[in-house]
Amino acid sequence: CERTPQDLYSFLELGFYLYTYICFYKLAHIGLPIIGDEKYGSDQKYAALSICLHARKLTYTPAESNESISYEAPAPSNKYWKFKSI
Repeated sequence: CERTPQDLYSFLELGFYLYTYICFYKLAHIGLPIIGDEKYGSDQKYAALSICLHARKLTYTPAESNESISYEAPAPSNKYWKFKSI
């Protein structure tokens, strides 16, 4: 039986607020390095000069406004992103 990416990887939804490298370190520390992130222990390649990380939604509040602005993007269409939960 051939294993699929869904058998090998986990989809995590995390909130990054300021220091994203701390999240990378902590994930690697518990044995869940981000694919392609050689600095924090991944032994797998993703794409040239990139890691398997996607910002599905970005929200921020400009300094000159009290209203939040949000942007959303679909997950990439490659084998690493075919999860039932997305």
